[in-house]
Amino acid sequence: MTFYQPLRIKWAPLSIDGEKENVTRSVKRLERILQSWESTPYMVGQGHRGVGGDCVRSTVAILSEWIRWEVPTFTTLPPDAAMHSRKGAIKALYKILRSLPAHTRVRGRASVVHPGDVLITGHTSGGPGHAIIVGTQKNTLWQATQYAGFVKCGWALPPEFCRVYAVMRFRDLSGSF
Repeated sequence: MTFYQPLRIKWAPLSIDGEKENVTRSVKRLERILQSWESTPYMVGQGHRGVGGDCVRSTVAILSEWIRWEVPTFTTLPPDAAMHSRKGAIKALYKILRSLPAHTRVRGRASVVHPGDVLITGHTSGGPGHAIIVGTQKNTLWQATQYAGFVKCGWALPPEFCRVYAVMRFRDLSGSF
């Protein structure tokens, strides 16, 4: 039996002063995209809704659709296994970020996350190991796992994924915010 540990961050709805209508549209679009990926099987080297995806490629494909950016060629993305070591994950993250330019890294110890944020997580003993998207509903995460495929889950993760190493925030490129 796996013991799941709650994340030490808080979820907050996306909000930007004076942009309520645009933010609402953007969040609804993100939710539709995430739901359309639900139950996509886990498949290393793939990032295609309904066909298969690993944590790197499914995350990039979802963000690309949400921020309306051309999906990078998957052969240029690092392999999913790159996320399983600290050095590999940092290298992979920068390669991914170069392909998705509309982002900022949340500096310091991120205490609040918003829908669409990407968490780079790993084992409490060190080293990133996973990419997870923060959902649009309170305390929900979306991730591609070897055991369940691409699924929505709660706010607690197994020990190998419960330490948050980085939070990346992407913005909708449709002009919403």
